[in-house]
Amino acid sequence: MKLLLTSQGTTNKKVMDELIKLSGKLPRNTKLLFITTAAKPIENPDYMYRERERLEDTGFIVEEYDIEGKPADEVKKEIDLNDVIFVIGGEPFYLLKAVRGSGFDQIIKNLGDEKLYVGASAGTYISCPSVEMGLWKKPNRNTYGLTDFTGMGLVDFMVMAHYEEKYKELFREKSKGSNYEVCALTDEQAISISNGEMKFINF
Repeated sequence: MKLLLTSQGTTNKKVMDELIKLSGKLPRNTKLLFITTAAKPIENPDYMYRERERLEDTGFIVEEYDIEGKPADEVKKEIDLNDVIFVIGGEPFYLLKAVRGSGFDQIIKNLGDEKLYVGASAGTYISCPSVEMGLWKKPNRNTYGLTDFTGMGLVDFMVMAHYEEKYKELFREKSKGSNYEVCALTDEQAISISNGEMKFINF
């Protein structure tokens, strides 16, 4: 499967351009499943509305979808009908709980190379071997009853999203203590993976 992992979605035009390239089609011919689940606990998810507007303005055929409480067969049907699976950010542990409950994780793992998975923040975290990164900057964050933070494992490294210079020491400390390689992503960067090749998209 092709992957585009971001901190902030497509705020950087180069990230949007990479999304279009990886999709393999013109936006007007591309169906995009916009998964909003992680944003549900957020009081004012303006970022989600802005992202959807950017995608629609670019021409993508966007379907908003919440995986929480949905049966696996319905989730699979929705995914099969779309070319791009875009998982917006918000609360990573709330999202992870819904991912497991809906079977989303197993469905995504079995997708072929024709599908593109796009993660923004929490959507990126769940693609990693663990979502423990959600606690690095916010150690008191609500984990929604989860004690097992195992992610979907679509990649074999961790990501610190929304990286800034002020997190330099925290990044160094957490990288040393991690069982995995850790990549830092600013809000203007992304990681693109296709045909087994990984590259960074920079501003």
